[in-house]
Amino acid sequence: MELDKKGIAQGRTKEEIQQREKVIKNFYVAWNEANPEKRVYNVNLQAFIYVKFLSFQETVEKASRSYKSTLAVTYLTDILELAAVVNYTKPKEGNKKQSRFSDIIIMQYNKANFGKIKLTVGILRGNREKIQYCITAIEKSDCTTRNIHAIVIQSLFFICYKGTNNFLITKKNNNKIIIK
Repeated sequence: MELDKKGIAQGRTKEEIQQREKVIKNFYVAWNEANPEKRVYNVNLQAFIYVKFLSFQETVEKASRSYKSTLAVTYLTDILELAAVVNYTKPKEGNKKQSRFSDIIIMQYNKANFGKIKLTVGILRGNREKIQYCITAIEKSDCTTRNIHAIVIQSLFFICYKGTNNFLITKKNNNKIIIK
């Protein structure tokens, strides 16, 4: 298992994901001790965002899948304070964890020397309290397809790297050629 300087596993094996789960759990325990009110004022929403057990539970589950998302969690206070609203949406149908929310707010924080971090906030039915639901790093590039890097060559073609040896070449008139 390969660890970084902070002792966080960087790979994608089951053991490395479990190690990152422990890192996130330990971080939340320490954060809760340092922040007994379990809330941070968000300047964009002009309201408090609360950190509850659901915040911890969902973030451990989602953020531990990625090394970068695990690192993102360590910026929790900055994220809660400085993230800006990107979109409002409704909870996903059939999702028990989201069923307690009337609305979901998608927020984003751009951390210098790190990148973009997504903060999902749920608005509780009834008291309208804003609850941190999940934090993950945004690892998409500028292309519309996930994990693709775009290069513009002489304004005629867009070449997108799709993985190890697959390239997608798209002409301006949307004719597509796949090269393997």
